Amino acid sequence: MANLFDCGTFTKEVTTFFNDSNVKYIIATRKKPTPTKPINYILAKVNSKTFYISSLYPTADNSIFNADYQGRKFNVKFEELKVIVSLKN
Repeated sequence: MANLFDCGTFTKEVTTFFNDSNVKYIIATRKKPTPTKPINYILAKVNSKTFYISSLYPTADNSIFNADYQGRKFNVKFEELKVIVSLKN
């Protein structure tokens, strides 16, 4: 399968975000978070298939989370109407 998660600016609608591709991202909530698995995580929905992407690890800034996908580390910034995904330095 092609790379399902990469950098970019996405349109945010409640608990989903997307751009013009056929991938829709869902912010899901764990029923039983643990110290190593935070409460929120990202799923990618492509057609009728759903794929796990990453947990959303909190940072000191309440609007920015860390994520990792296929060995790459990302910052995921949530704004009112958009989500910005960038590579973590």
